[in-house]
Amino acid sequence: MKKVTSILVVVVALLVVMTGMALASTISNTKHNLSLTSNNTISGDVQEVCIYCHTPHGGDQAVAPLWNRTNNIGRTFVTYGEGQSSSTYTQTPGQPSGVSMACLSCHDGASSINTLLNKGGQPYNTGTDTKIPVGLANLGVSLLNDHPIGVSVDNAISHDNEIKTPTLAGVRVFGANHTVECASCHNVHDNSRGLFLAAFNTNSDLCLACHMK
Repeated sequence: MKKVTSILVVVVALLVVMTGMALASTISNTKHNLSLTSNNTISGDVQEVCIYCHTPHGGDQAVAPLWNRTNNIGRTFVTYGEGQSSSTYTQTPGQPSGVSMACLSCHDGASSINTLLNKGGQPYNTGTDTKIPVGLANLGVSLLNDHPIGVSVDNAISHDNEIKTPTLAGVRVFGANHTVECASCHNVHDNSRGLFLAAFNTNSDLCLACHMK
């Protein structure tokens, strides 16, 4: 019995390692590889790939699993529809949180990609203050021209009969209130569809996962 248990432990450990290697392999050839040795136009000061988002020790579980970035607490974002008198939007999104704040810890254009909780034994926050360059990936603090995040699909359904029920297959929402977040459309670990999309958008399929048009 002990022998079987030992074999199972080894198999599980190998699966965990292989999964980690697969994710690193997937990311290593994309713009989400921020390591010092990457060929990207922006890179950090550490040679590891995963460390720019995750750490095995001392991570911030409130943001994402083993999250390794310092949260941009105190930064105020201008949310979709805010201050637009002609807006037909039916709810005011709250400030970004959770998985969306994880994305914005780089894509707000103000946070350094080198600001990590754990640098793997290296001095904290060393190197250059590298930020996302100006462009579509640099969202800034104004989210007025981006798809709403932090909004409840449950609430939207009561005002819009073209929004699909959040429990349907393909609808990617989060939390008890079924909120739309950055990860509703994007998969940070997989760029096989381009633009880190969570699904192919051929014939607007990604949009139609939530919207009935």
